[in-house]
Amino acid sequence: MKKIMILFQLMFLIVFSSFSQVSGNKTSLVDDTKFFAALSGGPSIPVGVFQKKNFAVTSEAGLAKTGYVLNANLGYKFHKNFGVASTVFYSMYKLDQKAINDFIGKSATTIVGASADHWQYVGVVVGPMATVPLVENVFIDFKAMAGYAHANMPVIKVQLEGLPAPIDATQEKWADAFAWQLGTNLRYNFTSKFCFFANADYNYMKPKWKTDVSGDVIQKMGVVDVNVGLGANF
Repeated sequence: MKKIMILFQLMFLIVFSSFSQVSGNKTSLVDDTKFFAALSGGPSIPVGVFQKKNFAVTSEAGLAKTGYVLNANLGYKFHKNFGVASTVFYSMYKLDQKAINDFIGKSATTIVGASADHWQYVGVVVGPMATVPLVENVFIDFKAMAGYAHANMPVIKVQLEGLPAPIDATQEKWADAFAWQLGTNLRYNFTSKFCFFANADYNYMKPKWKTDVSGDVIQKMGVVDVNVGLGANF
């Protein structure tokens, strides 16, 4: 987490140092629109305890494998270098079956097998955005956003010794959570109306589910999203 925060602090320092360089640049850029919108998608990489696979190392291990994210991105520029950004997102992550099997094998229980479906969440974040033109028709946006997420915990099925079929150890449950995101967009305007869009974001949330069997279940969910797509300027 500390390394990620340091990385984004350096990115914002680059933004402000770039403003002074850009002020004297007379290059003609396709940047006379106020809004942009883009659809993008790509891999979502769990980090921190969310991707941990060993409960002996941490009881907060999320067992999450690399998943995917789908984004709807919006931006409004009230100044050539500053504006507001928003993202609506959906992500899903399967669990590591080998880690589940290893945990069962080391536990002295009557459980002889188990499986789990996935983590998933949907949400929306909004916040300030700073824009820097890099070269002609290419722009980079730095953004810090926060908002709301609705997260789904895995449904876990266990096979108990002596029973003919697996039973559900957990039920389908969703929980609300505060979400925040730090990231950057790269926009290449290949026409005055359309752009190629790429972005890298760090997302974090900590949902809590209430269960009847094991009490509250809390999971720290930190991921790095890298995705590409197409957008429009208007």
